[in-house]
Amino acid sequence: MPVYNGSQKRARPLPPLTRKWTPNSFHKLTSSPSATIALFTRSFGIDVAVSVLSFAGETLLYTATKMTEKVCVVDRIESEMSALSLSKGATQIPAKKKAAQAPGQPVQLMTNVYKLALQKAPIYRFDVDIVLKMGDRSIKVVKKDAQDYLAVNHKDQAKATFLKVVEKHRDVFGKRQDLFYDLQSTLFSISKLPITEKSGREFILSTDDLPGVFGRVDAISFIVKPVTDKYQMTMDDLSFLNTSDVKSLKHDLAQFLEIASSQHALFDEDHVSFTTGISYVKSSGQPVNYEPSKLLCSGVQKSARFVEGLGSAEATLVLDSNKACFHKEGQTLYAKATQSIRNWPRDDRVNPRDVTSISKQFKGLYVETNLQRVRQYEISGIIAQNSKQITFDCQGQKVSVFEYFAKQYGKRLQHPDAPLAISKHKFKGKTETTHLPLELCMVLPNQRVKKDQETPQQTASVIKLCAIVPSRRKEDIRFQADKLGLWKPHTFPFSVEANPLVVQGRHLPPPSIQYGGQATVTVNPNTGKWQAIKGQNKNARLPFAIPGNCRIPGVDKWPWAVAYLVQDDRGMDKLAENFARAIDAECTARGMKSFPRPLIKSISPNELELGNPDNFFAKLSQNKIRFCLLIEDDHYSYHGLIKANEQKFKVITQDVKLSTVNDFKFNLGYQSGYGKGQTLENLCLKTNVKLGGLNHILKAPQGFDKIFAKNRMYVGLGISHGSPLTEFQKARGQKAVPSVIGICANHLGAHVQALAGDYFYQEAREDKMVSSLAKIFDTYAAMFKKVRPEINEVYVFRVGASEGQYSEILQNEVPLMRAGLKAAGVNAKLTLVVPSKTHHLRMYPAQIKAEDKAPFQNVKPGTVVDSRIVHPKFPEFFLTSHQTLQGTANTPRYNILVDDAAVPIHEHEMTAYAWSYGHQIVGLPTSLPAPAYIASSYAERGRVIAQQYDLMNPAFLDDNAHQDFDKMTQALSMGPFNRYRVNA
Repeated sequence: MPVYNGSQKRARPLPPLTRKWTPNSFHKLTSSPSATIALFTRSFGIDVAVSVLSFAGETLLYTATKMTEKVCVVDRIESEMSALSLSKGATQIPAKKKAAQAPGQPVQLMTNVYKLALQKAPIYRFDVDIVLKMGDRSIKVVKKDAQDYLAVNHKDQAKATFLKVVEKHRDVFGKRQDLFYDLQSTLFSISKLPITEKSGREFILSTDDLPGVFGRVDAISFIVKPVTDKYQMTMDDLSFLNTSDVKSLKHDLAQFLEIASSQHALFDEDHVSFTTGISYVKSSGQPVNYEPSKLLCSGVQKSARFVEGLGSAEATLVLDSNKACFHKEGQTLYAKATQSIRNWPRDDRVNPRDVTSISKQFKGLYVETNLQRVRQYEISGIIAQNSKQITFDCQGQKVSVFEYFAKQYGKRLQHPDAPLAISKHKFKGKTETTHLPLELCMVLPNQRVKKDQETPQQTASVIKLCAIVPSRRKEDIRFQADKLGLWKPHTFPFSVEANPLVVQGRHLPPPSIQYGGQATVTVNPNTGKWQAIKGQNKNARLPFAIPGNCRIPGVDKWPWAVAYLVQDDRGMDKLAENFARAIDAECTARGMKSFPRPLIKSISPNELELGNPDNFFAKLSQNKIRFCLLIEDDHYSYHGLIKANEQKFKVITQDVKLSTVNDFKFNLGYQSGYGKGQTLENLCLKTNVKLGGLNHILKAPQGFDKIFAKNRMYVGLGISHGSPLTEFQKARGQKAVPSVIGICANHLGAHVQALAGDYFYQEAREDKMVSSLAKIFDTYAAMFKKVRPEINEVYVFRVGASEGQYSEILQNEVPLMRAGLKAAGVNAKLTLVVPSKTHHLRMYPAQIKAEDKAPFQNVKPGTVVDSRIVHPKFPEFFLTSHQTLQGTANTPRYNILVDDAAVPIHEHEMTAYAWSYGHQIVGLPTSLPAPAYIASSYAERGRVIAQQYDLMNPAFLDDNAHQDFDKMTQALSMGPFNRYRVNA
């Protein structure tokens, strides 16, 4: 059987094979050995890293891309640390430290955390492999796949195999209810199975045992192997939690609880499960508004969690309702297309814009055709040409797609003028394209709508449907828990309490807000809102704390421009001029120097192209124009390209939709806010920050002045990932959009609360932040010292990390941070806090009125919990800093990984809450502290800009044609623009 030998660390991966097959297609096995290996690779996701596969005398080398990338990342970490003479960091988490009298008013909160009563029962764990036998070949099957349809199909195969094996070998496996299988590679049992062989025990099934499951194979082998010779854990033994070393924590019991509580979802026909903790009820699907080809299904998101409890650690289940959009199965692509595009033409001649729309919606979708035999395809896109327009050579004759289906299959197409679907695949080193009539393609089941398949209408509709207020959410959670059988007697070797935990939290005091001229306003503690108004006139606002400036010294002509990109430019010059005057009036009234009349110009999409010699922004840069306000037609979406121009030509931009500008009533005058006073204020808040200003200054509550001390440097780190490549894109060798580290710091001279930053590129889909981390901290500490020579503390918010990454952060990232600070001559105390919103623990007031609107059903801004539902050993708190306007609050969790100052946890809580008022763009706190929030925005900006370039360009590659992230960062990052918060 293929085995990874661990010796080929830097083997260059071959392009992944993309020919799609189904388990029932083995009768189509080709005589080509490489094609047969390709079939197994795609059908079953062979678990092979670097292996020599022999078949019919042919030897093939296959290298798994993911393993190679992982090895390269590890090598890069080790190389960077070795170059700096650094050893791995300690993995000890600081001790919890709580003060007797922490700030804030007490408040009772309901959660979605359910306590478990664990039996004193032994648990045994086994590894599971499923191997297909074909002659002298053995192919290991892996039940994982990135594509939904394939992933569920693999699980269905594993389910059928497992149930048949248990049925045939009751003498070995005993009672079915004592077994807990994740349909992948892990089996738990609460009875000791008579399987002790180190190599495992093999159970053979024939294809007659599993008709139609695996196709034409000789036999199916189900191998069960103990994880160790004497592996056993006791369910109610939580002593493994008594450690402060994050690396030594065991996760076996949590894994068992999650798999055990998911058995009904995994084996029930009405449930579909993609990961152990997330499942959906298929029969709950409801058509999405305006798009009946997509169904919104309800489900549950679940995880096991060990908490502090009352006096001793407790095991719990966290249950949350969950919804997802699925593509409606069993309908043709033609029916789906007509439901996805409004006013589908009767003659099927669709306009190019709608073709582009459905191409985006259908890309990556799995379909099947059923003519002389069933075939399955992954859709690569939709083209405008119809079945009569596309021709190809068939047995020496040129025929159209329409003629081919009529002659080959006797199928006369009912919609010959409709667009065609295409499916691309590699075959014998060449790209082949199959053209498929929409009416013949049937959508396969269990496919969620991916982010890039969504339409704006669907997104808006789903957001509204998923925004469930707490009173309704509690009911949904109860319903889904019932569906999982969590309260049925004798279902599990543990019991789940019927009611969720109630905990005590605190309501923290907010900071006060100071504007220009020392004018201070107070924050409404119940909403987190404040207003910067003078007296009673809501359109007369207080001056900025620090005004920005669009002027370049020595340049008097046109320091700014207003451009418009619209389909119909009639009257646009006048509209743009009025809008420019409104912006100037608001900015001037709030303390900025008056803007002179701007350059006003109509531009075309072609003038935004980065390589165009007549590029509009290139001309602005040549004329030393610093700021451009761009009005964009609502039908266009050039935001990414606009921001790429901003980065390349160093012209600060702000784009606004034409509909927003049209809503202004300029005849009403400035005193009335042109009828859109709030919109005008929001635009100018952005403008002032982009141009180096600071809208307001935060004043911390009494006793917490050191939060904004001049010698405390703040750093935010965020991360953004691009969408994974399709199989066809991988096969073409297309480069993935790299992952992006966003950084934000208070290194500007204007004020210690002024924030700006940059971004850096690294390996795609990689969560580790090791790429040039020492250099980043060296650079930003040096810039901070130029404006404030002394740094006593460095406080880092590191976003985008899961609990499983804490060990890697402490071992690898923290030593690099310290090394960077040391290189800058900084010997400061380091604090590292990891905020996360990827969990699903929820909290809401203990008493809720169902008739109240969302803000009143949710917790108030500043609500914090640091007891009972937090980690038993590690310092942790949950803080809701924002007001929830719809649905239920997604409360961030904060974990303190480094705390050189060893301060009580409430000081970290106050720091995070105070900084949530520092975003500067609206009169509301954000869900994360400003350094973290803005760093994530920089990461997202870096990803958007990378998407505007051809990443296969040699300028971004090294000598071996691999992506060179240093080159990419040098070419595409902000550079000198890191002194301006251009992503405001």
